[in-house]
Amino acid sequence: MQSILEWAKTNTIEAADGLTWDDIRAKRNDITQSLTDAFKGISFDQVAERLGKSLGVDEKTSQALIKQTGMTAEKFKTLDDKGLGVFVQSLIDASGVVDTYSKNLQSLSDQAAQEAGIEEAKAVVSMVQGIKKDLGGEDEASQRQIVEAFIKSQDTNLFNKLRKRDDFDTMSADKLMNFFETSMEKGAFKGQTGQKAEEIMIEQGQAFFKELLTQQLGADTFQKLAGGDIDKFIEDNVTGFAMRGFQSFGDYEEEHLGKTTSKLVDKLLNQAMMEQNRKSVEARRIFQEKKMEEDYLEEGEEALEEGDETLEETEVLDEEELVEQVMNRVAARLKNLSEDQKKEELVEALAKKIAEKLS
Repeated sequence: MQSILEWAKTNTIEAADGLTWDDIRAKRNDITQSLTDAFKGISFDQVAERLGKSLGVDEKTSQALIKQTGMTAEKFKTLDDKGLGVFVQSLIDASGVVDTYSKNLQSLSDQAAQEAGIEEAKAVVSMVQGIKKDLGGEDEASQRQIVEAFIKSQDTNLFNKLRKRDDFDTMSADKLMNFFETSMEKGAFKGQTGQKAEEIMIEQGQAFFKELLTQQLGADTFQKLAGGDIDKFIEDNVTGFAMRGFQSFGDYEEEHLGKTTSKLVDKLLNQAMMEQNRKSVEARRIFQEKKMEEDYLEEGEEALEEGDETLEETEVLDEEELVEQVMNRVAARLKNLSEDQKKEELVEALAKKIAEKLS
């Protein structure tokens, strides 16, 4: 349990999308390779056209990017492999295509995180960690705070009397608990067997911790972290030992009251972190689905562009044949994906876009 608590202090859940520098680096490498291959063995006059096809920009934009790099026809003639690599990198930087890709992925990540409810899960973890810090410590201040809350919940009159004492602010948790224990011996415990005193202590403890954690967490959050049944959670974890430790029946132990608080909060914190992890996994799943859909659409757009080229090069157009040809290209690209990744509705959507383009 301690390792979990230490983890909670420093751990931050990874981005739901799996958006890492490796993703960005891979994209940059793909574009770099594509442009390098496209520029080999061509004249300078062909650079703008090849650049436009690789980056998906018009000729005017391509010319502007080339001008921004300072490249000329004379310089292009003399480029060796290293120089060509530098030229390609300068074009990529000038175009901002990798930055755009990164921003698009981040947008998908944010959407996935919102749909999965990660922020809410993180907020719950943070809240429980705060309770742990305030009430679950083993120091005197934490124990004193718990003892005060316990006495106030069980005997308001006694608590108010204690508060009027001049030494109230300097009383230790142990001394405050002794006052309460003496009051119980003169009241509820008087004439009772040790077993009966034990039962009263358990009832007090269970009622106290149920009220305390409900106030701190809210009933709905407490119920969720408690596994759906608050009463069972309390009954399973607040026993006579939880109230008195190794003391005899009827003897309250302030240190064990603090340990019980810590134990309960640890269990709730564990559940909160597990839920946060589940939300993170769900967000990654949603992100991958969204990214896959984007990839499908990109494949379709490329196929449409190829269809446009075919349209320009074809003297006699058979529209039905062209639609079928483009759809076959899309289907062929999707075929490389596993069956569960294919989305029939996306293919149908592309068919509709093709039909609209040809109308």
